Amino acid sequence: MVLLVDQSTARAGEVFAAALDGNKRAEMIGEHTLGSAARQRLVKLPDGSAMLLSYLRYLAPDGNAIHEKGFSPKCRSMNRTSSSARSRQQLTSRCSARSNTSRRRKPLDV
Repeated sequence: MVLLVDQSTARAGEVFAAALDGNKRAEMIGEHTLGSAARQRLVKLPDGSAMLLSYLRYLAPDGNAIHEKGFSPKCRSMNRTSSSARSRQQLTSRCSARSNTSRRRKPLDV
C-alpha cells in the first residue's frame, strides 16, 4: 500500500499514516506533514484571558511525537504539477526499489 502525504496532512491523517508506516504496512510518498497531532482545549482564566492547553500527544510507533514536528516520508515526491500517469508510475517504482521488500511484516495487534 502507498500513502500520499503532504504539508496539509494533519491530525487523524498524520496519526493514521504514522501508524501504517511505523508498522511497515504502507510506504509513504510525498512531502513533510503539518505536525498537528495533539488534543487541545481553550481554557478561560479568571482574569478574562485564556490559554491553549495541550493535554494529549499522539506518538508514532517508534515513540516520537508527531505534534509540532510532523514527519517526512522516506520517498519524497518529485513535483506537484507532474500528474501524468507515466511520472506517477516512475515515482512509485523508484520508491518501491528503495524499500526493503524482504522485511517480514508482523501481525497487527487488534
